[in-house]
Parts: sequence; C-alpha cells; structure tokens
Amino acid sequence: MRVLAPHLRRPAERPSSLTFLTVEEVAERLRLSKMTVYRMCQSDTIASVRIGRAYRIPIVAVEALEAMAEGSAE
Repeated sequence: MRVLAPHLRRPAERPSSLTFLTVEEVAERLRLSKMTVYRMCQSDTIASVRIGRAYRIPIVAVEALEAMAEGSAE
C-alpha cells in the first residue's frame, strides 16, 4: 500500500490573492467576450500571467476591475 506524504493528502488552502482564473472565467464574470479579455491581457489593462500559451488572471485583479467599474457607475 502506498502512503502519501502529509502535504500531499489534501490540497492546501490558498489565500484568495493566489487564486487565478482562466480567460473564459473572467469573460463570464465580467460579461465580456473572450477576445476582449485576451486583448486586455496583451495590453496590460488587467494583470495576467502567461503559462505557455494560456493566460491566467489573478482574482484580485478581476475584483479590482469590478470595484473600479462600480465606482465609475455611481
């Protein structure tokens, strides 16, 4: 029987600042097209990390964008 090391038994809780979303998840959350989110990543309008050919966007960047949009709507 194979026994896993304690740190491999269950996933560690990550702080929300380290949580990343896919382009598709961000597009759905912000009600934008995926292409618009890709353009935002490429132009540094929103913080993103490129892993291979895929972009990942930190959830804190999405929340900041939402807060900025809510502030301008008032």
